[in-house]
Amino acid sequence: MVRMSLEERRRRLIEGAIDIVGESGVSAASTRAISARADMPLAAFHYAFTSQQELMMAVLHTLVEREIADHGEFELVGDSQLEVVLAALLRHVDDVERRMNDYRALQELGLYAQHIPGFEGLPAVFRQRRITRLRDKLLAFQQATGVAFDRTALDLAKTLVLLADGITISLITSRHPAELRASLDRQIRIGWPFGLGSSAEEPDAG
Repeated sequence: MVRMSLEERRRRLIEGAIDIVGESGVSAASTRAISARADMPLAAFHYAFTSQQELMMAVLHTLVEREIADHGEFELVGDSQLEVVLAALLRHVDDVERRMNDYRALQELGLYAQHIPGFEGLPAVFRQRRITRLRDKLLAFQQATGVAFDRTALDLAKTLVLLADGITISLITSRHPAELRASLDRQIRIGWPFGLGSSAEEPDAG
């Protein structure tokens, strides 16, 4: 029998926990249930993690890094602010629909972390990382294309992250992606919540 590395044990337990939390919530993610889902003996759990809480925080880190990596790969497109915003939000709809279980688990664990001393600030830290990455992407796009925004890249990034979070919750609770896409297209095209005029401001540096 091939001996499994510690890294592989941790990876399998993390993926097992993501499956369970996404399907049934944190309360269902006992060490026994996670070990069974990972097809590993319970003793292997305690070899890889000191506690369920440590595993849950490792899962949260994994999900956030996965989301940031996925969003880092997509390219902004469009000849106007409206087109850029709409394309970015529709892309997020696609991403949530494709990885629904991950996003459900991420929402569950974000709430869970806020009740764990020492970890309650993690969701805010991760949210700021998303905003910063998106701001940098918007600045690079603006500098490369000359497309004008009606606000700073930082303000636009904050608004997009806020809307993306709302989209995530909407899809998790309603599971009607086609309806949401149509609503986004309609609302964004009539100018809400983005003004459609050009801004005279220069792209900001942060």
